[in-house]
Amino acid sequence: MAAMVPGRILSLALLNVTGGGFECFPKLDRKTLSIAIRFIKAKTPEQRAAVDLDTHYSKEYLEEYVGSNTRRAILYQEYVNSITATGMQSSCGFDGQINACWTHKVTRAEIELIRSGGFLVSVIHGRQDVIAQINHARRLAEKLHPVARMVDLHGGHLVSHERTAEVNQALLDLIKASEVKMSPHDWNNFPKKSSGPVLE
Repeated sequence: MAAMVPGRILSLALLNVTGGGFECFPKLDRKTLSIAIRFIKAKTPEQRAAVDLDTHYSKEYLEEYVGSNTRRAILYQEYVNSITATGMQSSCGFDGQINACWTHKVTRAEIELIRSGGFLVSVIHGRQDVIAQINHARRLAEKLHPVARMVDLHGGHLVSHERTAEVNQALLDLIKASEVKMSPHDWNNFPKKSSGPVLE
C-alpha cells in the first residue's frame, strides 16, 4: 500500500516483517524444526496453544512470573480458551496463510517507491522471532536507507505484546519525527558509511 500510494502515507511502521518470498521460511535449526513438528501434530486446542506460545514469544518472557504464575501458564489458558471458542484453524485456512506468505514479495521497484516516498519508516522487530528472522528485517531496513530506522528489541514474533512500552515509544518517536519533518539522515540509525581515509 505504501508503494501504491506513497503520497498518502505520513509515516510507515513495519513490525516483525520480511521482504517476502524465501524470507518467509524460518531458519532451520533444532528449535524451529521442533516447533514445526509440534505445529503439524497439534490436533487439540491444548496442543496448539502450547506450540503457539513458543512461536509467538521469547522463552524469557514466558518464564517471567506475574504474581504466583508464569506468563506461560497465564497465556496458555488464554490461548486454550480462545482456540476452543473459535475452533482449530482449518487446513484451507492454513494453506491460504502459507500461500499468502510465499507469494508476498516486495520488489525493488516497490522498495524504491517507498524509499523515495517522502516519509520516514521504522522497522521494529523482536530479536528472538522464530517466524520472521531479524536479519531479513535488517536487510529490509538497509534497502530503505536513509529513510528507515531499525529498532530491534528483546522479544519474539509478538514483540508488541512483550515490549509494549518500547514498541509504543518507537511508534511515538516515528510520529513525532514525521510531524517535525525530520531529515532522513537524522532519523536513520545505521552507522555512517566512511568515505575512506583523508589524505593530506
